[in-house]
Amino acid sequence: MTIGPRMRTAVLLAAALLLTAFVYWHGLSGGYVFDDFPNIVDNAAIQVTRSTLAAWANAAWASPASELQRPLASLSFAVNWFFSGNDPRPMKATNLAIHLLNGVLLYFMLRELLRALVLRRSDDRLQANSYRKSNDDNGIDEAAARRLILVVTAGWLLLPINLMAVLYVVQRMESLCQVFVLAGLWMYLAGRRRMLLATGHRGFALASVGLIGGTVLGVLVKESAVLLPVYAFLIEVALLRFASARTSRDRRLGVLYVCILLAPATLGLAWLLPHVLSPSAWDDRDFTFGQRLLTEPRVLVDYLHWTVLPDPGTLSLYHDQLPISRGFLTPWTTLPAIVLLVILLGVAWWLRNRRPLVALGIAWFFAAQLLTATIVPLELVYEHRNYFASIGVL
Repeated sequence: MTIGPRMRTAVLLAAALLLTAFVYWHGLSGGYVFDDFPNIVDNAAIQVTRSTLAAWANAAWASPASELQRPLASLSFAVNWFFSGNDPRPMKATNLAIHLLNGVLLYFMLRELLRALVLRRSDDRLQANSYRKSNDDNGIDEAAARRLILVVTAGWLLLPINLMAVLYVVQRMESLCQVFVLAGLWMYLAGRRRMLLATGHRGFALASVGLIGGTVLGVLVKESAVLLPVYAFLIEVALLRFASARTSRDRRLGVLYVCILLAPATLGLAWLLPHVLSPSAWDDRDFTFGQRLLTEPRVLVDYLHWTVLPDPGTLSLYHDQLPISRGFLTPWTTLPAIVLLVILLGVAWWLRNRRPLVALGIAWFFAAQLLTATIVPLELVYEHRNYFASIGVL
């Protein structure tokens, strides 16, 4: 019996999911660490033992990790506690299930991404519903596209740098947040593909719901979801160029991004800057505002290193030994790190027309760091911050 391409793809994706589950299985026996204690073990509000509306409502708004409380994340911890108490194994098993779900969402999101890219670049609308099996600049080989999607998905599922988002229980906040980010991108791209095929409003409505719904629901888990519109905007810049079947520049998309990206970003920055520029905001840190900006380029280079060439002796929950940059040459690696990142950004711009997927990957890596590697007075290094960024690297 001949196995068709779709069945072969489904088998390979299932194999990647099973392999990921097997690799992580022994890690489920680990215990709680670090921020697990204030957020879960010592947080009486999420320790629901009787199912009442008041108990669940109290649990939803009980996260000490953020002023926004992250209610969906807290509720998920409360559900685990209700069924299995303080046993960390079911908590970690839930995290693993979320990670596997994200692998599936990533596969379908990337598939939709390549389909939209083909539609945007194809000159022949009659063949717009399928990959063009050619090697010229206007087409993408279907088998090659399927291999790319499978390799990126399997690689991302097994990347060591993503381990903290799975086995570090409290970082369910990161992995669960990305469920809505990936689902939102998938829906956005599905809508954009419809916009490239037809002149109606259904595609735009679907794209809008994906962006707005994914962002709103994701923020209820963790603030990282506010970057969803940024990821989608970069897709437009690198691949789709805001085009639709009706015009090469669809004004509806411009209005959408003004409303969900430009306006919120401007307001957010206006609210945030007075706080971060105040010396008191850095009183409980070992570094100043300027030192953080100098140190983070070295951190981003480390992230790239740990993603592409993971070192089991370096990957850790704790990176307190990282020296703070107190000048462009103190330590000496500060300036080379800045130069390397500038070169990467230049490469992305240079390749935006020739190799748009490469440009998008670089842009996604940097975009994923906008909240945690810039001006916000957070800790300098955490591996789980690369849960989406590593998709860009792959």
